[in-house]
Amino acid sequence: MNTDVIAVMPIKLHSERVREKNFRPLGDLMLFEWALNKVAEIVSDVRIFGTAETYQRLSGDWRQRLGWIEEEKERVREDSLDFFREIMQAVPDAKHVMVFHATSPFVSQKTYQACLDAVIDGTDVAGDPYDSALTVTEHRGWFWRPGRGGPIGDPTRVPRSQTLEPIYRETSSCWVVSPELVLSDSRRVGYNPYFRVVEGIEALDIDTDADFESATATLSRED
Repeated sequence: MNTDVIAVMPIKLHSERVREKNFRPLGDLMLFEWALNKVAEIVSDVRIFGTAETYQRLSGDWRQRLGWIEEEKERVREDSLDFFREIMQAVPDAKHVMVFHATSPFVSQKTYQACLDAVIDGTDVAGDPYDSALTVTEHRGWFWRPGRGGPIGDPTRVPRSQTLEPIYRETSSCWVVSPELVLSDSRRVGYNPYFRVVEGIEALDIDTDADFESATATLSRED
């Protein structure tokens, strides 16, 4: 059980696209419980970031087990760094904070642990310590900016895609970062981050009813 990290799950009661999605059943659990169960087994201090109304929707057992960072009211933030700042302002003395989302139910406990391990005592190939960690998907291909923005890369060279340098896209699963990086440098990803590549169902983020149906179908295939 890790005691050097505070883990925080932002959770909304009201969702714009999928009604009360975090509290909808997915298999035998509510959506938020899939990620929360896994993180609660490896981090001793786990907290919910949400309104009083959201917190009261949790069962008595969860309220006993979890800490709570109160959000005054649910609102749409134009910049996701804003809610990172609100979380970090509530735990400014924490060494590391893991922010993880309920909408990625199939992220493995191994992935969460790898992100923690990288930031706590991991180093890159040069021996430099990682200052943050996050889940990403890896892409190799030819990408273009819209309109006349042009290509990303040299359009006069088209090597095999396997030889291209990968591009990493952040997922909404997990970040591990220090409050200092967020509050002082306005970064949720540091200067030497560890990228944990996720694929397949681990990369699924539930944002629409179709995503929820896909997650349900995934469970049905595994039964």
